[in-house]
Amino acid sequence: MQAPLRLLASLRGSTDPGLAMAVSVSMATFTATPLILPSVAGRFDVGTGVAGLFSAAQLGAFVVGSAVSGRVLEPSRRVFVVALVALVAANGASAIVADFALLVAARGIAGLALGTVAWLAYSQVFGDADRVGDIAVIGPLTGVLAAPLFGVLLQVSDDRAVFWLLTAGSIAPLTRLPSL
Repeated sequence: MQAPLRLLASLRGSTDPGLAMAVSVSMATFTATPLILPSVAGRFDVGTGVAGLFSAAQLGAFVVGSAVSGRVLEPSRRVFVVALVALVAANGASAIVADFALLVAARGIAGLALGTVAWLAYSQVFGDADRVGDIAVIGPLTGVLAAPLFGVLLQVSDDRAVFWLLTAGSIAPLTRLPSL
C-alpha cells in the first residue's frame, strides 16, 4: 500500500492543474480499457478478440494524435479545449451507441483527443524537470487509484457506467484551463 503514497509524495504540484487533470483522464482511460473488454464483448455480442478492436482503434489513434499534433498544431488553450470537448463527446457516445462499429469510431476519436492532450501536456513541461516529473507520475498514480474504482463499478454495472465516469472526468480539466 506504500506505492500510491510514494507516488503521491513525488508530486511537486508545479504543473498547471488543467494539464495534470487531462493527463490523469488519459491514464484513467487506458486503465479502463482492458477492464471493460469483457463487458464490451457482452454488450455488442462479439468475441473478446473482436471487442479488442475498440482498444486498437483508441491506441492507434492516440499514437497518431500524439505524433501529428506537434507537427501541425501550436500549443494553445483552443487546442486544449477542442481536444477535451472531442474526448467528452467520444466518451459520451461510447456509453450510448448501439452499434459496435460506432463504438470503434468513438474510441478512435477519443484516442486522437488523448494523443493531442498528451502532446500538449509534454510540450508545456519540456525542459522543466519538476514539471516533467509531475506529468510522468500522474499516470501511474491515476492507474493505481482508477483500477479498483473501475473494478467496483463493473461489479455493479457495465462498460457504459465506466464510459459515463470517463465523460465526467473529461469535463473536469475544462474547469481549469491552462495558460498556454
